[in-house]
Amino acid sequence: ARLAGTEVILSSPYTRALQTAAILSRKLGAPIIAETDLHEWLADKYYTYLDDETAEKNYREYTQQNGCYLNGTQPSWESAEMMRERVIAVLQKYAHYKKVAVACHGMMMQAVTGIHHPNNGEIVKLEL
Repeated sequence: ARLAGTEVILSSPYTRALQTAAILSRKLGAPIIAETDLHEWLADKYYTYLDDETAEKNYREYTQQNGCYLNGTQPSWESAEMMRERVIAVLQKYAHYKKVAVACHGMMMQAVTGIHHPNNGEIVKLEL
């Protein structure tokens, strides 16, 4: 009922988000638009391959620093502010719709809303 009236569903290009969007589309009768900039947080903002140990180290740094770079540092991982700007730019393209649903990732939702990391399947309301 909370999603009734959704006009369009935006989705991360990642499979799990697209699967969620497909379920929502079928239930709500709204079309899906996959947006490449709704992808998950980048452990390496330069798109280079990281081994698991380095990716996990970057994630630990991100969480320990609340997604912020320490003064004077430029880590290779994407900051929360960078992620927020990337996502807001996508959402603004659809601001002319009255109601949009977005199937995406928890770290993105946390960066954009500034609230807790949502649970899988949790619906978080956002007013632009």
